Amino acid sequence: MIRTMAGVVLAVLASWGPLDGQTADGRPAFEAASVKPAPPPVNGVDYSMRGGPGTDDPGQITYPRTWLGTLLTMAYGVHFDQIVGPDWIHTEAYSIVAKIPP
Repeated sequence: MIRTMAGVVLAVLASWGPLDGQTADGRPAFEAASVKPAPPPVNGVDYSMRGGPGTDDPGQITYPRTWLGTLLTMAYGVHFDQIVGPDWIHTEAYSIVAKIPP
């Protein structure tokens, strides 16, 4: 089941135009990506997204702790309450690191 969830998360990341690596033909491309279940949250830790185009680390995007529902809202520009799916898309957190071409 985790393999299926990881594939779904990668598909969402690949569809997110503003932050993915773009090839000349317009299709998103990643050099490598890692999707793992995120560890339990720790108070005081910053879990915000880091890196990507326009940052000091344009070749890598890091989501230390995110949910598929959150990625879907960003990828498709919809509101959280418009996302319908199994409960785990809103409850199971993942740690994602994706290397993108320059």
